[in-house]
Amino acid sequence: MRYVLSVRPEKKVKPVTTDCFSIINVPVTDLKPIDIDYDDILSENNVECIAFTSSYGAHLFFIKARNKAFRYFGIGKTTCEEVERNGFRCEYPERMDSEGLANLLLSRCAGRRIALIRSRSANKIVNDRLKGKAFFLDIRNYEAVPTGVDLAQYLQSDDCAGIIVTSSMEAEIALPYIRASGKPVYSIGDVTTETLENAGVHPLISGKSDFSDLVKKIKEYLCSIS
Repeated sequence: MRYVLSVRPEKKVKPVTTDCFSIINVPVTDLKPIDIDYDDILSENNVECIAFTSSYGAHLFFIKARNKAFRYFGIGKTTCEEVERNGFRCEYPERMDSEGLANLLLSRCAGRRIALIRSRSANKIVNDRLKGKAFFLDIRNYEAVPTGVDLAQYLQSDDCAGIIVTSSMEAEIALPYIRASGKPVYSIGDVTTETLENAGVHPLISGKSDFSDLVKKIKEYLCSIS
């Protein structure tokens, strides 16, 4: 059976089944928590709004934070689902990317203090949009560490129908293998697509920063040509 290669961190993987291909996940990064005293930082700065840019960052917060009485925002549906699993409302933008999140925060948290909680390798788009318009803390509560895995055997197989890339860091690690294989690339969203295109690789499909939505688009494409 054909498969599509995913290279997401193991902690972000959820089972996916389709009729005409399977998804094999081979992580190129591993997620390592960074020890943060959320309660001290957030109370000292009178934070009222918290924004997460990944479900893993939200997961780490809810494990450790004692005070959870905040307004919550996520970059997308999956991130907000993690917040809601912990019993809190969460809003996400219609445009599920950094620009969309920044615009939502400026709209919903005007005059309020904001904490961004995310990966050490997160981009600066939200920061740049908020700078001079809102008070915000930039809290990095985990980091992505390369695993050193060799992707060649997976991408060079005749059964491989392409690779899903869900971050700029994944893109940078996977680029040599992508170029060598010539296999189609499926990008999670605009920022990752920009990283790939700047390196001369043009994704066949670019999503809207939602993994499940991207898989649906891949399914529509691959199952129509099987």
